[in-house]
Amino acid sequence: MSREDEPRVLLTSFGPFGGLSRNPSETIMSLVSEEIGGAIVDKVVLPVETATVREILPARYGAGYALVIHTGVALDRPCVSIERIALNLLDFDADERGERRVEVAIEEGAPLALSARLPIRNILERWRAAGIEGRASTSAGTFLCNQVMFMALRALPETTRAGFIHVAPDESLAATVDRFQPAATQARAIELAIEVVLGELRLD
Repeated sequence: MSREDEPRVLLTSFGPFGGLSRNPSETIMSLVSEEIGGAIVDKVVLPVETATVREILPARYGAGYALVIHTGVALDRPCVSIERIALNLLDFDADERGERRVEVAIEEGAPLALSARLPIRNILERWRAAGIEGRASTSAGTFLCNQVMFMALRALPETTRAGFIHVAPDESLAATVDRFQPAATQARAIELAIEVVLGELRLD
């Protein structure tokens, strides 16, 4: 198989926000291998700007990826977590451009919620087997993490696997949080999630 024929994975993280000089999701993504299970991993850092991600993601979604995983940080969580549901809702004080949303639909007329297209239970089992603490979470919230998850599930073909993984604070934030999970551990969790999905795609 030539490199052009290899399946491709889109992996995204977010840039700085809320006074953080570097977003842990960006740090963790940088540690993820660029080739996993025979698939090329394309990495993109997204700005924490609601209008900008709405502009730039559709072109990415049209690039023929077999799997799309968005990531972002949840500062109040102790470990990596995989989201079950994206809500058709934005509700936040301000993004990095100062834009605010109050109970606004991401897409008018679209479903209230969409379910992740990831084998969540199998991913959790793989994390457990690897000794990595990880959890499932009900929803991705109402900020940009939720926005990109909903956009992916809405825009991508139903045959394309897609979902969102929230990372926890890493060691760079150890002085400001009660618990953190090392960046390398969380990067490995993302790699394992990708491996699980690619393995199942080959069996389909």
